[in-house]
Amino acid sequence: MNYTTLAKVKAALGAETAADDALLQVKITEASRAIDRLCSAPDNYFMREFIAAQLLDGIAARNGVVICFPPKSAVNSVTSFEYRFTPRESWQSVATDYLTIHPLQVSAYAEETKAGKCQVRLSYNGGYGAESGSPAVITGLPEDIINAATVLAVRFYKEEKTGLSDAIGVADLGVMQYTKAFPVRVVEMMKPYKRIL
Repeated sequence: MNYTTLAKVKAALGAETAADDALLQVKITEASRAIDRLCSAPDNYFMREFIAAQLLDGIAARNGVVICFPPKSAVNSVTSFEYRFTPRESWQSVATDYLTIHPLQVSAYAEETKAGKCQVRLSYNGGYGAESGSPAVITGLPEDIINAATVLAVRFYKEEKTGLSDAIGVADLGVMQYTKAFPVRVVEMMKPYKRIL
């Protein structure tokens, strides 16, 4: 999924012709994947989708609480939660009534169990937004993510068109300097979404 649209990027650039639309579309995809990497997350981290029987690492406590951290920006609902300690064991199912869902974490309240690492098999709906239509329309995605993707796509496009190197000028002499580091405002906008697990 792309986190911004061609129309938004063209508006930011002030472009009116379709001459570079294909290149801009490539840069939009590159910017979207760069945001995934910036958040230490897999591709399409923010895309809303249903994921069936995903295998995850979990942590179990003696009191029966089993916790896992699905690799999505948000967990919206869970349809099944199973856990086991080794592949030799059968999967133990936990009814959805005994689950609590936090944005990045699912906790299951099972029978008393041993403490330690376990495997979790989870079916759930996760993510924020969806992309549809032509021209593309994005729904459900927070505006700061769309803004960050737009800024990065414009940046990547300008780098491609102008052939800028990593640095121009010398800072000690007061000459303008340019680096290919992520813009500070993009990094700041993405801080709340960064995975720390």
